[in-house]
Order: sequence, then C-alpha cells, then structure tokens
Amino acid sequence: MEASLVPKTLAKRKAVIYVRISDAKQNIKGDGARSQESACRDYARYNNMLVVDVFVDVMSGKYAARPKMGEMLEFLNAHHDENYAVIIDDISRLARNYIAHMSLREEIRAAGGELYSPSMEFFDDPKRQMPEKITAIVKEQERIDNAARVLSRQIARTKNGYYTFPAPTGFRYTKDKSGRGGKVLVRDEPVASIIADVLEKFASGYLGSQGEIKRYLESNPAFPTGASGKIGKSRVKTMLTQPIYAGYIEYAPWGIPLIKAQNAALISLKTYLKIQDHLDGVPKQAVRLDINPAFPLRGLISCSCCDKPLRAGRSKGRSRYYPYYVCHTKSCEHYGKSIKQEKIQGEFVELVKTLRPAPELLELVRVMFKDVWEKHVSSFKQRHVAAIHSLNGLEKKIDNLVDRIIKTTQPTLIGAYEAELVKLEAQKLVAQEQIDEISDSNGVKLPDFENAYRTALRMIANPLLLWESHEVSHKRGLVKMAFGGRLSYCRNSGYRTPDLSLPFQVIQRLSRNIQEKNMNKAKMVDDTGIEPATPTMSM
Repeated sequence: MEASLVPKTLAKRKAVIYVRISDAKQNIKGDGARSQESACRDYARYNNMLVVDVFVDVMSGKYAARPKMGEMLEFLNAHHDENYAVIIDDISRLARNYIAHMSLREEIRAAGGELYSPSMEFFDDPKRQMPEKITAIVKEQERIDNAARVLSRQIARTKNGYYTFPAPTGFRYTKDKSGRGGKVLVRDEPVASIIADVLEKFASGYLGSQGEIKRYLESNPAFPTGASGKIGKSRVKTMLTQPIYAGYIEYAPWGIPLIKAQNAALISLKTYLKIQDHLDGVPKQAVRLDINPAFPLRGLISCSCCDKPLRAGRSKGRSRYYPYYVCHTKSCEHYGKSIKQEKIQGEFVELVKTLRPAPELLELVRVMFKDVWEKHVSSFKQRHVAAIHSLNGLEKKIDNLVDRIIKTTQPTLIGAYEAELVKLEAQKLVAQEQIDEISDSNGVKLPDFENAYRTALRMIANPLLLWESHEVSHKRGLVKMAFGGRLSYCRNSGYRTPDLSLPFQVIQRLSRNIQEKNMNKAKMVDDTGIEPATPTMSM
C-alpha cells in the first residue's frame, strides 16, 4: 500500500511536484500553477518531504505525452533507487483521460516514483484502486462535457459573426465595447495596412504570384517575419484565402457559410473573390522565388529569336564578377550568348524615358481622366438603382433554387443545386457590399478625383520613379504597368517595339495627333511668310 502520510519521525523523503494547467490564462484566474504548487508544498512539509524540483506543463490533460512530464520521468529514471515521491494537487492534474492516467501512473511507478496527492490516496492493490479509477473516469467525462460546452458557445458566437480563432496576422483582439461581451478583432497597424496593400496588388495583378508576395513582405521591415527574416509559403496562402480580411467568416467543419463578420474589413468582398479566381486560374507566367535585386528584369524579358525568357547570372573574371542576361534555349541561334546587365537594363531605362509625356500633354491626360471620372461619379445614382435591382434578381434566383432543392429527390441534382446556391449567395453578398459602398445615410458618396488618381498620374508623369525605387517589386511592377506583356529583346538590335498598356497607348496617340497637327500647320504657311508680300514701287 502507498500511504498518503509519512511518519514525521523519519528522515525527510525527497519529492518532486508535478503541476499542469490547460492554458496560461489559468494563472490569471487564480487556479494557476502557483496555487497548485503551493498546495503541494504544504502537503510535502506536513509529510516531512523535501521538494527538490517542480515540473510545470501548460497542456490539455487528455494527452499523456507532455514536455515537462517527459522531463520528470527522465529525472525519476536517473534517480531510480532514491524512491522519489511525486506530488500532484489533484488527480485531474495528472490526466483528464482514463487511459492516459493509468499509463502515466504506471510510467511513474516503473521510474521508481510514488504518487501522492492531498486530495486522494493511491494504492497498488487493484481492489483499493477502485475510487481512483472511478474518479479518473469522472474527470475524463467532465473534460468531454466541458469541451462540448466550450465548442457549442464558440460555434454560436461564430455564427453571430464573431471570429473565435487565433487572431490572423494584421488583426488583434480587444474587448468588445458594444456591450455584448467577449472580444472582437480590430486592425493591428501598420501590419493591417501592409496586408491590405498586398491583397489589392495581387488582385490587380501588380503582384503576380505568391512568390512575389513573399518577397514583397520580406522586404518590408514593418512586417513580422520569423527569426530567419523569411515568410513561409503557407502563411502567404493563408492570407490570400482568409475571408476574414474581407470582413466575412466561413468555416465548413461547423456548417457556417460565408457570413458577415463583426470586425472591420481590410479589403472588399469583390477583391477577395477576385483573389480566389486568380488562385484557381493558371498564372500567366512562371515567377522565380529567388529574384536577385541585381536582375529585376529576369523573367520579364524574352529572346526575340525563340521568345523564351532570358535568364541571368554572373561570370567570374580575374578580379570580379560580371553580371549578364542570356538565352538558355539550345535550339536558339543566340543560345549561350550573354548580354551585359548594364546594357540590357540601361536600354530599358532609355525605353521607359520615351514613355514620359510632355507637361502640356500630361495636363491634357489629366483633363481627360477627370472628364471620365466626373461622368463616372454622375452615374453613381444609376449604379445604386442597378445594384438594388441586381440584388433583388439574385434573391429571386436563390428562392427559386431553394424551391427546386426542396422538391428534388435525386442526390446528384441536389448537389448541383447546392453548389449553385453557394455561388449565388456569394454574388448576393457582393451586390449588398456594392450598395453599402455607394450609399450612406446622406445619400450617394462622391469619391475625390485627386485622391483616386494621384498615384496613377504621378506614375504616368514619370514612370522612372518606380525603376529608381530600391524595391525589386516596384521595378518589376513598372514592366507590368507600362507594357502589355514581356518585352522582346534582340541581342544585336536591342528592344523590339513593345506593346504598351492602355494609359500609355492613349498618351502615344495624343502625341502623334499633336505632331501631325503641328506638321499640317507648318505646311499651310507660305515660304514668303504669313503677311502678304508688299509690291515694290517703281519711281
């Protein structure tokens, strides 16, 4: 028998204390590690035991394998012959799983330890172990019931639009001031703005791949990274696929469809759905994960002969390395023939300089953009009416589809209808979001032209600003924003005539029109001048 009391007349017996809490919050609530340790120390003093070490786990009691439990068993095995006492505050601290409890009890005994507790006696006799076993089973059931209650409350709160999982990057939890209790997500700046910027750039195509997002975030010192300064691919994928960034919650395991969340959004639902379409589609071009800042055009310049992207590298000379671009297509006549980095990138700069419009032309472009913008703003009310009409139409489609599902008995059709219903619900949410964006309590919101177009006009006025940036993503973004696709480069003659993006196409046409008008004016002027010739008077 393992007695719970040791006679005080004997020499002090060595003991260790084992403490377990489910999470760190228990320390704050008063039922923490310190209170357990204090009760165990009082028990040790009363029973003439000398505590030599304390092992504390912060882990659920349903698991037998725990870090500090493992350390304690190693310690007991190392001092097997000293017959250490192992003191726990309560049987539930050892485990809240019957099988785990009996397994750990046997491991402690095999390591030379004896189990003690101020709340229970432990025996080796199977008949006298019955109260212990019953208590272990009761504690396990309490854990199961408690977990079910917690899960039920969590599901209910999630269905009410509250995010109940660990705060995603860019958010933090704060006390809900609405009076409903609990906590709610709020923006965690400056990370929230960085993520919003990245998601918008990916949706627009400015950042074309997850690899580019990874590099973009790693280059931003304000964004939290790991100890290595790197960001994992899975973390990028999570950011792109979390509807919480659009202000919505969706969790299929609990049967929760896409619903409006109680927290503010970083992006619109329309942007989020555009990102999902982008992820489901095929990328336009392969993007390397290791873009060297010395070669920002890698993958964006193609060989004019074989139309394959040029690669980049360095060759070692006598005293230094020489950077170059090269075609690696074996069937190409330019295969293996390098082009100096300074040549191809220098010519690119000259090409970009030709895109810069004259000041008077830029003002004309601004006037044109503003005219289009004002027409766009004037149609807001019509868009509001159209959005409401679209929403009503979607609601009718959803009602009809629900009727079909109710009346249909074929599983295949039901599955197809349900899939279509999910799509319509998403479209309905987008339509409602558009209505909310267009309208407010005072009527129609009027966007500000200068704020909306400042960045675009600045880039058009001087595209080289992006190339002169220290960010590789900005340099590469210039190619995507100014040109329709990859630039074609001939090793002998340089860049081929590029396809320009729409804004620069407009500027080029305006430039040509102005030049033609100037030439026509010049042709209309007679060689003798604008004033008619004055006849010479003969005397």
